[in-house]
Amino acid sequence: MSAEPGVFTGKEKLRELIGLGPVPYLSSKGYLRNRPCALYHLWTSSLFSYAVAQVVALEDFTIQQVAELTHLSEHTLRYYERLGLLNSIGRDSKGYRKYSRSDLTRIQFLRCLRATGMSIQKMQCYVELLRRGPQTADERRLLLVAHAQEVQEHIAELQQDV
Repeated sequence: MSAEPGVFTGKEKLRELIGLGPVPYLSSKGYLRNRPCALYHLWTSSLFSYAVAQVVALEDFTIQQVAELTHLSEHTLRYYERLGLLNSIGRDSKGYRKYSRSDLTRIQFLRCLRATGMSIQKMQCYVELLRRGPQTADERRLLLVAHAQEVQEHIAELQQDV
């Protein structure tokens, strides 16, 4: 499983390198190998964590590899960098972005925040607190607790409408 960064190209080669294999078959009836479609969503949501855990040989990742692993577009990754949500992304000798494993962890966390409906502005506040260091842990926790409360309220509203 040892490979050098940049030796492979394409989605299938990346999936092969990190040991994910082919994407499971999803039938037209919404079933994944005779299981409800919800399992497919569970599989894809855990795909990122599994992929990062399986990548052993790579230290740096291209923007294309990160986009494939995180299911975010290259445009979104550049946008997050421009907004300051990501630390300064390293560059190789040709000027191409090189993402580290810690960058992948940060991107996964940001993806989770967005999935809960957190606004970009709140994400920027959280990242700014994170940059200030461990003394802001209580403030960060309060921000996440407040957001969790907003999510619960929104769920309750949606359930009333049904």
